[in-house]
Amino acid sequence: MHITKFLKQVRNLLEFHKALGISTYPLTPEIKQFLGPSMQKNKTSDPAQSIAQTKESAVDYEHTPIPPVAPPAASSKETIADIQQEMQGCTNCRLHEERNHVVLGEGTPKSGLMIIGDWPSLEDDLQNTPLGGEAGDLLIKMLKAINLGQDDVFITLAVKCRTPGNRDPDPDEVQTCLPILHRQIKAAAPKVICTMGSLATHTLLKNNDLLFRLRGHFHSYDGIPVMPTFAPAFLLKNPEMKKTAWLDLQMIQRKIATFKK
Repeated sequence: MHITKFLKQVRNLLEFHKALGISTYPLTPEIKQFLGPSMQKNKTSDPAQSIAQTKESAVDYEHTPIPPVAPPAASSKETIADIQQEMQGCTNCRLHEERNHVVLGEGTPKSGLMIIGDWPSLEDDLQNTPLGGEAGDLLIKMLKAINLGQDDVFITLAVKCRTPGNRDPDPDEVQTCLPILHRQIKAAAPKVICTMGSLATHTLLKNNDLLFRLRGHFHSYDGIPVMPTFAPAFLLKNPEMKKTAWLDLQMIQRKIATFKK
């Protein structure tokens, strides 16, 4: 197998595991053998100490608690437009240094369905929309599949500014944006929320379980039904998971229908 193709497959597999919430791997004999000299270089005289150091250095994101954030004291009359106007020049964290736009959202507030993605891609940032690039095109197709157009939803992101190199947002960056998201939810007053991606799901639900376990049934945010599912960008790289996402969308469609009766 060509090395470039192999590395691409490895990268896709790691991204797949990341989307499922898998962030650490067991140190098996095969991995030890593969690491070889680098393992010997870092080997300590005390095997027990070596194991302890390995455990301490690994960050287990699945079980890392999300700090509680008090709901913002926002006016019940505040609108999405008010929030967008206020936050356009936001400099509350370091992400403002490289971003082009604060991607606050698009669509129709109070339409019934609110979609929350993770953070802006480069295309989102350049176009100032959460529907940028191929991922945005796929999201539009996903909505059409349940008979919804762009005007039938309000789409926003958990983190409003793109990250350098599309890295994962740091916890402090997520926490800086979280009160804005809370205010948006209150202003949009959705009947149903769909979180697309691990970061959006974990942040809103304050539940760091694997996304694969969280999806497939409704959770609750302040009494609002929340359906977690996979992000369109993830589905583009893992098309075999589209059928699973389709099941989530169908449940959202049925839930929305109950509010129209």
